[in-house]
Amino acid sequence: MTCAERQTGIEVLPPLLFITGASGAGKTTLYEALVGKVEEALLIDADLLLGVNPAHDDPDSGYRQFRGLVLHLAERLAKNGKPVVVEGS
Repeated sequence: MTCAERQTGIEVLPPLLFITGASGAGKTTLYEALVGKVEEALLIDADLLLGVNPAHDDPDSGYRQFRGLVLHLAERLAKNGKPVVVEGS
């Protein structure tokens, strides 16, 4: 536990990076370039999670449940002490 964590009672997690952009912007290309080369971070392809639950395909809500799942997963992975990179829109 760091000094800041002791003083504030807030757990400090490693960085979380989202690779986002319009369709065709190069998100997947960048992600694929990082796979196997960035050992310091955990990489997540968020698009693979979209089909896990049909309720996630909900554009009217802004994909709220899906985004919540991705954030929850990223937080849990960050608790392992490594930065997390999430690719997806």
